[in-house]
Parts: sequence; C-alpha cells; structure tokens
Amino acid sequence: MLLIMFLLLGAFFIVSNENIRLNVTEDRSKFGDFYYSWIGGLYEKATGITGFVINSEWLDYRNSTKNEIIVRK
Repeated sequence: MLLIMFLLLGAFFIVSNENIRLNVTEDRSKFGDFYYSWIGGLYEKATGITGFVINSEWLDYRNSTKNEIIVRK
C-alpha cells in the first residue's frame, strides 16, 4: 500500500512540476518518459545503496582479551 502511494505521489509531482495535461496525447507521452526515467533512477539508487550495505564490514573483529583488531585474510 505504501509503495503504491509513493508511486502515485511521484506521478503527481511529475504532472505538477512539468505542467503536464494528461488529456493531451503528446503530454501523456511526455509523462511516460518522465515517469519511467524517474523509476529507472530509483532503481539505480536502490541498487547502489544495496551494494554498499552488502559490501560493508558489519562486525568488529577484536580480540576480547587484548582489545586488538584482528585482520581477516
């Protein structure tokens, strides 16, 4: 439900910011171009963030008795 609301809100922002009238055929085509470009940008950013999170070191490898950092090889 939140995803649908987010996508509709994005569509409304595109229509209002670009002054698109959806009852005109040329404007509907322009809207489709803007909307799919926006969706593509969201996908690219999401994959970049996901890749960063996956490649991050989440565990601190310290020796609990000596408090030294253990380097993984």
